[in-house]
Amino acid sequence: MVIANTLSLREGLYVTVQDKGDSIIIKPSETDISYNLTDMLNEITENNIHDCIETGTPLGNETW
Repeated sequence: MVIANTLSLREGLYVTVQDKGDSIIIKPSETDISYNLTDMLNEITENNIHDCIETGTPLGNETW
C-alpha cells in the first residue's frame, strides 16, 4: 500500500506493465489504454500461444 500511495496509484488508474527479465515494472500510464480484439489476436504467434489447459471432466451439461 505504501508503494501505491507513493506512486499515486489508485483503483481504476491505467498502468503499463513491463517484463524486465527477473523483474516486473508497473508504471502509471500517461494515457487511457483501449484494446482492440483484432489487434490483440494478430499478436498471437506460434512462439507465444499457450498449450491447452486440462480442467478435468465435465461437471454439468457442457460438451467438449
